[in-house]
Amino acid sequence: MDNVSGEIIEISCQSDSVDKLFVSDYLIELLKSTKYNPIKLSDIDADAVIFMIDISSAEVTKPLYTLMHIIGKKDYNLGRTIDDVTQEFVEALYASGIDTPAAFAGLIINRLIKDAKNTSKRPNFNKVDVDYVIVPMRNALLECEKPLVALCSDYMRSTIMSNSFYETTGKSYFDAAFSEYAYSR
Repeated sequence: MDNVSGEIIEISCQSDSVDKLFVSDYLIELLKSTKYNPIKLSDIDADAVIFMIDISSAEVTKPLYTLMHIIGKKDYNLGRTIDDVTQEFVEALYASGIDTPAAFAGLIINRLIKDAKNTSKRPNFNKVDVDYVIVPMRNALLECEKPLVALCSDYMRSTIMSNSFYETTGKSYFDAAFSEYAYSR
């Protein structure tokens, strides 16, 4: 809702497969409690759902939930190998009809592989016996040693409020975009 004119603004999603983007009950109640004034980021719960998309195709829904479980559910990949998880991810992509090379699936899973002793770091695969874990996407982003990558999540409030976020010093591929100087080769 526009605060000045009082006009209700419709939010649309530019996609052929999504008909509507719904505001969650949580956000509606929050808007009502603020009398439709702007909402501060600190007023939103860290794990709150604010928008929902209704997926009506049962053929697509099951593989998408499988994908969400693989990259997002806590303890889903506990004790599993990289090969098993990547294979299941590729099969779920194929079943959902998402046309993407299997190498991309491997890249996604690769970012979820962390050192078992320190989940903010990647394991050293130069060793013979590597102890690793496959963490959920949320943990991979929240515990990332690269601050700009850590901010690329829908849990930004949790990231900013975390003490460990301010101790991170890793360099990422986003850093050049925020550099004070332009570098040339």
